[in-house]
Amino acid sequence: MAIQIWYGFISMNEHIIGFLGGVGSVIDTPIGKGLGNVGNFVVSSTNGDINYLDTFKTGKESAIGVLFASLGVFGVYYIAKFFLFLKSISNWLMDRGYYFWCSVILIFVNGIFQEEAYSAYGFGLCLLWLGSLTSKSRWGEKY
Repeated sequence: MAIQIWYGFISMNEHIIGFLGGVGSVIDTPIGKGLGNVGNFVVSSTNGDINYLDTFKTGKESAIGVLFASLGVFGVYYIAKFFLFLKSISNWLMDRGYYFWCSVILIFVNGIFQEEAYSAYGFGLCLLWLGSLTSKSRWGEKY
């Protein structure tokens, strides 16, 4: 994944630049820029008075970048708290199989690389994969 981020940065990929802009925004404004002040619709609210590459400093085109840019360190706290919660119930989850863990990691990584990562159409192929794996198991068995 680090190679993908590096290559995306040197090739000026919009999604990677948006993610790195969101991460950099945590350093610039630690308390965040507020909900609704970052993301894809910022350009439309400025009447085009902003440079195209400057729009990516708001986390544009990356769901995790927008989260970090809007909430600042609270966004980092939110992600960390979510993964700590999952770790606390990991024994319960592992009794049900590793599919849940795979889907959580896929959703998180997908959120780095695209802005519609948390919608059904942005994550449809992964949900299809998860559904096909769980449908092959029998009821009452571990996955």
